[in-house]
This record gives sequence, structure tokens and C-alpha cells, in this order.
Amino acid sequence: NKLAESDNFPSLPPKVKTLKLYGNSFSSIPKQICDRKLTSLEKLDLSCNNLAYVPPEICNLASLTELNLDKNALVSLPIEMGRLAKLKALSLKNNYLTKSNPQPIPAGVFTETLLIDLNLHGNDRLTSTDLNEFEGFDVFLERRKKKKDKSLHGGAMVDMSVCGLK
Repeated sequence: NKLAESDNFPSLPPKVKTLKLYGNSFSSIPKQICDRKLTSLEKLDLSCNNLAYVPPEICNLASLTELNLDKNALVSLPIEMGRLAKLKALSLKNNYLTKSNPQPIPAGVFTETLLIDLNLHGNDRLTSTDLNEFEGFDVFLERRKKKKDKSLHGGAMVDMSVCGLK
């Protein structure tokens, strides 16, 4: 079923671990999704909606490890996303992120989370050069390199294309 209005969104069971809400017509994230009672939510897919912003209350999802926000209308993320300490994977493909001040991805996302997988493919107004200039991005790259070195036993080149940018 396609959900259009976030106002009519039902309450969620506190023990839900994965929530896939791709392909709806949300213009905003339903407040029920950012409820601090969702202490077990680890994976959240809100891709292919019409989201123009992410509310600061997203930081209530303390167990979140994977967040998919592909194919929305996002231009930036809230500073509070840096409080998602367990976040390991963030996909923002095909949004409208650009080099701006403040930077569209807050430094805390790079420095205060466990992020190792970041996909920015399709954000055509954002380049790898721009990304390299973001505060905290060097911390993300170093963490990612260490993780990839461990998993590949010999190490691998850390390439900017892992974020999907040219």
C-alpha cells in the first residue's frame, strides 16, 4: 500500500528492527518513526518518497545502523544526525546535496558515528573535491580505510568513488 499522509501513520511496536517505507509519498517523516520508544530500530528505508528534510528527532533512533534516504528532495541533513552513534551505512543517492555553508552533511555524521558506507551517487552538484573539504570527512575516510584494511587482510586503496562521486 502507498502511504501519502504522515499524519495518518500508525504507532509502531517498540521492538521493530527494520522498517521499509520506500515508494510512498511522504513529504515529511512521520513523527511516529522518530519516536524514542523505537529502541530496537536498526534499519530504516525511506527511499523514493518526497522528503525535503529530515527532522532533528531522527536522533531518537539510538540503535539505527542503516539509513536509506535515496531518491528524495533532500538538500541537507540536521546536525542532530551526528548523535546516531551506531550509524554505519548512509545512502543519499539522487538527492539535491550541494556544497554549501553549513555543509549539507554535518561534521558529526563523519566524526561521531560509526559510518563506513556512504553513497552520494546522483547528487550531481556535489563533487569528490567538495566532499574532501567537508569538516570531519577525513575522520570518516580513516575509519573506513581501517575497516576495509581489516576485512581485506592486505588492505585496499580507499577510492572516492565509494561515495559515488566523481
